Amino acid sequence: MLAALLVAAAALYPLSHVGFRDALQALLQSFDIAVEQYARVSGTHWYDLELTATDNLTLERIRCRCPVVGTWKNGFIVLHQDPASYRGGILRLHYARAAELGPWLDLVAVRGEVVVQFWLKPGEAAVTLGAGEEREVERIPAQLRRFL
Repeated sequence: MLAALLVAAAALYPLSHVGFRDALQALLQSFDIAVEQYARVSGTHWYDLELTATDNLTLERIRCRCPVVGTWKNGFIVLHQDPASYRGGILRLHYARAAELGPWLDLVAVRGEVVVQFWLKPGEAAVTLGAGEEREVERIPAQLRRFL
């Protein structure tokens, strides 16, 4: 019996540093436990998700190893292919990051909906969104102002 307990302890040793729930998730590969684990340690580690799913927007079948960028309701937000596209006067953003929005910063939106997620380092102040400051812009070129 002692030999059986020693073999069981040796087999479970690699899981001893991750905790019971994380070890259970590694063994069972439970999606719910994975979402809970990600929420608990988000911002301290990067995670990839081996994914076979359907895109909510295009209903396209997706198979990839995608980086996880956040959570939404009871699931993950993953980065897959192009995060922004512009066709037919419509700008579609699929979880685009600020650095990826450069080509479209001079466009004016007539209507739309935006969900913004901020990734803050420990100790950084919370971010609030509000209307920006209105700046006065001189639209008359400097060369023509002397004729006014």
